[in-house]
This record gives sequence, C-alpha cells and structure tokens, in this order.
Amino acid sequence: MKFPILIIMMVILAAVFHMLFIMFDNIYYNDQNGIFKLLPDAMNESMDASHRATVNNQSKMFRDAFGIGRVACLALIPAVVAIQLLDKPKQGQ
Repeated sequence: MKFPILIIMMVILAAVFHMLFIMFDNIYYNDQNGIFKLLPDAMNESMDASHRATVNNQSKMFRDAFGIGRVACLALIPAVVAIQLLDKPKQGQ
C-alpha cells in the first residue's frame, strides 16, 4: 500500500515542478513580455554588475532546478513500480 501512495505523491510533485518550470520560464524569459525583456534598463540603473550577474545566475539555476526536479520525479516512478513488482510477500507469516 505504501508504493501506490508514493507513486501518486511523485506524480503530483512532478506536476508541481512542471507548472513552476513553465511559469518561471514564461515570467522571466518570454520574448514578448518576460522580465528580462522588459526591464533591462531598470536593472542596469538600479544594480551594479555583480548583482545583475547574481540575479541572472539565480534565475537560470531555479529554471534548471525545476526542470531537473520534474524529470527526476518522472524517472523515479518506473523505478518505484519495478521495486513494487519485485517485492515478494513473505510466505508463512
């Protein structure tokens, strides 16, 4: 019973990571109305070079983390199913 619950939780977690990845990618990197398209002048005026680099690196890191998180959750689901199928019940107890 613990494996189906784990599988459901992983699917839900993968869906959350997928939504976060799409929202984060759309908000920051959309070519028409993304933040890095609309606000480069404000960033240049309000931040020095080190802060601009930090913001850029952190946004890329979060985007990659959400993408890797969803792929990892989806990749672990078949492994959990295989473990459940190979788990033999104890005989005689």
